[in-house]
Amino acid sequence: MKKNSNQFPFRRRIRKVTTHQQFKPLLLTVGASLFIGIVFGVIVLQMVNQEKEQEVENVQATALSVEETANDTIDLPAITVFVHQGGVFTNAENAEQYSKQLQQAKVPFIQRESDEQYFIWMNIANSEPESKSQAEKMDKQGIDLFVKEWEVPATTVALDEKTGTWLRSFLDLYDTSLETSTIDAPSWQAILKQEDLPEQLHAWQADLQQLFEDKQSDDQLLLDILVHYEQLLKDIKS
Repeated sequence: MKKNSNQFPFRRRIRKVTTHQQFKPLLLTVGASLFIGIVFGVIVLQMVNQEKEQEVENVQATALSVEETANDTIDLPAITVFVHQGGVFTNAENAEQYSKQLQQAKVPFIQRESDEQYFIWMNIANSEPESKSQAEKMDKQGIDLFVKEWEVPATTVALDEKTGTWLRSFLDLYDTSLETSTIDAPSWQAILKQEDLPEQLHAWQADLQQLFEDKQSDDQLLLDILVHYEQLLKDIKS
C-alpha cells in the first residue's frame, strides 16, 4: 500500500523547526533570561529579608534603650521637718532687718520668698513635739513664732546609678544628723569630697562645702543643707 506523503504534516513541521540552527540562539537567549531572572529574584528576596531583619534589630534596640532609660530612674523618699515661722513680710527690707536681729541672737534661720512675700523660718527638728518644745523656749525669750511643717516631697528623678547611690547616701546621713541634731564633720566631708560624680553635682558639692567652711552651727547647717537639696531636685527636673 502506498503511503500518503501528506500524513502527519504538522509533526514533521515541528521537527524541522526545532532542529533548525536559528533556534539555538533563541533557546540560549530564553535560558539566559530565565537564569538572570531567577538570580535577580533571589537577590531581591535576600535584600527584603535583610531589611526585615534590620527592622527587627532596630525595634529590639529601641526597646532595650527604653528599658535602660526606665531603669535609670531613682526613687527618692520624702523629707519632713518642723521649723518655726517667725514672720511674714511683704517688704524685703523689713525681712532683712528681722534676719539681722536673729543673727545677733545666734538663732539659726533661713529666709524664703513666695508670692512676693518673705518668710523667716527658724530652728529645725525632726518631730513636731520637739519643735513645740523649742517654741516654748523661744516664746519665753519674747520671740513670737509658731510651728510649721516643711516637707520636701518624695520624687522620682532620671539619674544614673552612681548619682542615685550618692544621693541615697546623702539622705541617709542627713536623716542621722537630723535625728541627733548634730553634724558629724568627717562623715559629711567623705560625701562632699567624693570624686567621679556627674558634672551636674559638682557645683552643688562646692556650695555645700562652702557652708561647712563658713563654720555655721549644726542647726544652721541642717537648715541650709535642706534648702540646697530642695534646689538640687528642681535643677535636676528642669
